[in-house]
Formats: sequence, structure tokens, C-alpha cells
Amino acid sequence: MMHREFVEYARLTRRYLERHRGMIDLPMVFQFPNDCCETTSILFGLVILKINKEADIQIVRSKRHDGKHGRHIWIEIDGSIFDITADQFGLSYQPIYGEPTMPLLEIFKVYEKKTIIEATALNGWLDKLQIFDEVANQIIKLK
Repeated sequence: MMHREFVEYARLTRRYLERHRGMIDLPMVFQFPNDCCETTSILFGLVILKINKEADIQIVRSKRHDGKHGRHIWIEIDGSIFDITADQFGLSYQPIYGEPTMPLLEIFKVYEKKTIIEATALNGWLDKLQIFDEVANQIIKLK
């Protein structure tokens, strides 16, 4: 699968979440793009995992290093950054679709990377896997 297709699926995921955020029974998605970076990163990661089992999909956790409180989560696929909720931090930030770096790294410092499988299993998401799976399938059908 080519990088271009990952970008296309990222845009489809974002569009789907914008249109259906109030109807998806996953934590905090009703506020998309605010305060739902972990949920939406896992969802997008599972979309990519379904279409390309060979992709290196990492959930990236970060925290502010400018003295303020806050954390942020995004996804890396084969080393490229995808952050479909970056715009929650203001007008100067836009969603990131497959870039080598991003402006939010000026504010947030990475402290952990886990594969999509590890992140899903270790962080209490197992009870939501059926919903993630159903939503991921709906997103894939949009293409």
C-alpha cells in the first residue's frame, strides 16, 4: 500500500468523524476533533491495519514540555505522522496527513510509542473493539 492511500484513508476517517461524531459510541468522539486524540488515533490505526497488515503502525503518546499541563496522541505509519485532531490546538494547526514532522512537536515531547495492537490491548480498549471494527469497516467502504 502506498503512502498516498494512507493519506486518503486519513482524510476519509476525518470526514466520517466530522459527519457522524454524535452517533459513534466511542469515548469523547462526540467532541471531535477536541479531546479524542487517543480514540481517533486507534480508530485510524485499525482502518490502516485492516487494509494493510504489513504497515508499521505506532500510537505515539506525548506530553507538553512548555510547563503547561496536557497530553496528545497521534499515529505514525511507516515513519510518517498522521494527526487528524491537530487542529484542536487552534487555527495555526491543521490536521497532519503523512508528514515527516509536525508543528506540535514544538509543544509536545514524545514519551512513548506502541504498536496499534499493544496500544489497543494494554490501554483498556478491548471492550470497545467491536465498535471500532464496525466504524473502521464503514470508513473503508467510503473509498
